[in-house]
Amino acid sequence: MAMVSINLCRVLADELRSILSGGLTLRDETVRYIDSTFGNPTAEELKAILADRDNCERESLLALLFSPEEEMQIRLEPLLAKSAFSRQDQRRIANLLLEPPTTARMHLPENRGLLQLQLSADDARQLIGLLHLDWELDPLLSRAVVEHVDGGNADRVRVIFRNARCRFCSRDVRFLSLALAGLDAGRQSDIESLRHALVVLADSPSPADMFQVLMQRKEHYAWQLQTAFKRDEMLRKSNPEIMMLQGSPIGGIDTVEAGRLLTMIDRIALAVFSCTEPTASPLREAAYDTGGRGDTVKSGI
Repeated sequence: MAMVSINLCRVLADELRSILSGGLTLRDETVRYIDSTFGNPTAEELKAILADRDNCERESLLALLFSPEEEMQIRLEPLLAKSAFSRQDQRRIANLLLEPPTTARMHLPENRGLLQLQLSADDARQLIGLLHLDWELDPLLSRAVVEHVDGGNADRVRVIFRNARCRFCSRDVRFLSLALAGLDAGRQSDIESLRHALVVLADSPSPADMFQVLMQRKEHYAWQLQTAFKRDEMLRKSNPEIMMLQGSPIGGIDTVEAGRLLTMIDRIALAVFSCTEPTASPLREAAYDTGGRGDTVKSGI
């Protein structure tokens, strides 16, 4: 694929510079990593850590900080969607992002200050590489986004697809088109269900039967939920030290997360196939919100 014009590359670099210099709010996952690794540091303490080239955590922290936030990608998506950027354009855009130098401003929570970092050449190359500039949405899936996702959420859905771990085969395109028709992209829970659908697709290469894949996952999550219930019950009657001495597990997924995963599987199955199946234990079924049930299985996925 040929490179796009230098002017279009400059437009993208300027938009990136505006976003970075305007100030980013770090996503929750990034803050949790920082706090668990460095003990709730202030912006000044983080700056000192990053200035210490002998610190073994420095490179991984920089890589995390300069991974693109989803809100940044949503702002860029209208430009990326209409421009045929190629892998060859990445170095040119990274160089433009450094001329003039760009300072990224990142807000830490709880009044812990503003972290200001000047992009290095490595930071710029990583950031541009993770934007997946050369990715193109399948035309049939693009049509499904237009038909089933309101304009305010369409860019978010496209970004979710752009960041997917897999590249979509024809089965995946049909599956996701039906998912978009059945899910409501205006609901955060359905957006999370769509993200989980992509994880399931990435773990299930074609020609796997996706309804069976979903039901197998549902049974696994139900088993995890039942295990979490039993563990919680044992903890109410005993204590962790005694349970460990007895060889009983005290870790693992909690009931809230297991129930959330079960609900997402049902939301996906109902959206795509108009039905789901009960799990082995009625107790598991009563432990989460299925969101309603359908009767008819859609064929062809």
